[in-house]
Amino acid sequence: MNETVVASVEDIEFIVDWKSTTPEHATAIKAFWLRESALDAGEKAQQRLPQVVLHAQDRSGAIVGVCTAIRSVLPHIGQPMYYYRSFVAAPWRKHGVAISMLLRAEQCLGDFARSHGFPCIGILIEVQSVELRTLGSQPIWPRTRFTYAGPNPAGRRLFVHYFEGATLKD
Repeated sequence: MNETVVASVEDIEFIVDWKSTTPEHATAIKAFWLRESALDAGEKAQQRLPQVVLHAQDRSGAIVGVCTAIRSVLPHIGQPMYYYRSFVAAPWRKHGVAISMLLRAEQCLGDFARSHGFPCIGILIEVQSVELRTLGSQPIWPRTRFTYAGPNPAGRRLFVHYFEGATLKD
């Protein structure tokens, strides 16, 4: 049996894939999703690959987390936002990987938005993960600067972060 050894987030390497996922990384990401039962290896994984912002891997090169973003306009916000998703392997969920990925993704997506005329003005997350829920019930998360934007129709909390320099779209 191959047991995962979990050290700390300092032992993780974060690799940016946004708009540049290599075939090797794409194969490894699909295998990760399948192994972790996050997505099947079929059409859904293939559709999600172009949305990968970055992935996290341990010292052995094994992927431990992946985050994705897709342009979305939610009716009650009415602005183009990157709808952000992440999945972290169970052994790493209490080690800060999700927060570290979120902060790095915010930097990557913000840089991309600023250099491409702001196709999206910020990031929207729907809080599902236990790790993110533990940030508390504060309307502004101090570590991430994400702000509460209300519940979605399913009752999950939505948080947003607007990119520096962004302006509302007409």
